[in-house]
Amino acid sequence: MSNPVVHWEMITKNPDRAREFYTKLFGWDVDASRAAFQSVETGGINGAIILTEDGVPHVRLVVQVPDLQEALDLSETLGGKTVTPIVDIPGGPSFAVSSDPDCNFIAFVKE
Repeated sequence: MSNPVVHWEMITKNPDRAREFYTKLFGWDVDASRAAFQSVETGGINGAIILTEDGVPHVRLVVQVPDLQEALDLSETLGGKTVTPIVDIPGGPSFAVSSDPDCNFIAFVKE
């Protein structure tokens, strides 16, 4: 599959409550030892439960793409908006964030 979803992020006002809810609901093993980034490993796609910075809870898909700028440009052509321009992380993957026309967030990560 081209451009696979490689990660998901649940951005919430209360990570502890979300972690407890999803642990009880699905039996997920949520690593609470990391303060801001709560790793979930279920045999499926890894994810994170993160404290919201702007007070707005949402879910963000992280999609692997070969070209970040091309993905941002195409998203805008289709009615999306760039939320976070390309960020280069030393020693890590570069990423950018867009929204779709309904304001759902999509993070693009370079292959």
